[in-house]
Amino acid sequence: MLRDLRTAYLFQCGSGDLFAVSHDKTGGAIPSSSCSSGWQLRQNFQLGTQDPLLAPIEPESIIRGIAAEGYYIWRDPCWAQRTAHWLGVSVSQAAAGE
Repeated sequence: MLRDLRTAYLFQCGSGDLFAVSHDKTGGAIPSSSCSSGWQLRQNFQLGTQDPLLAPIEPESIIRGIAAEGYYIWRDPCWAQRTAHWLGVSVSQAAAGE
């Protein structure tokens, strides 16, 4: 059986705790008014209903949000304190271009 997977893109608002996912690599579907410091592309991943996400969000919620609005936004105030956090590229690595 084939699984319905699509590439999704994870964005972070500056270096804060606000995140967004969209199928648009440019982030153009995500409202810029939600992030005054600008949405930064952090990583891509395969989004499907059968796979757990790296983020602490149910994939169905993200899929529904993207279907309705073209994006899904959430706040994760504890992401930086987790020892094994879900953001694959650290903010410092992304800023340094590594």
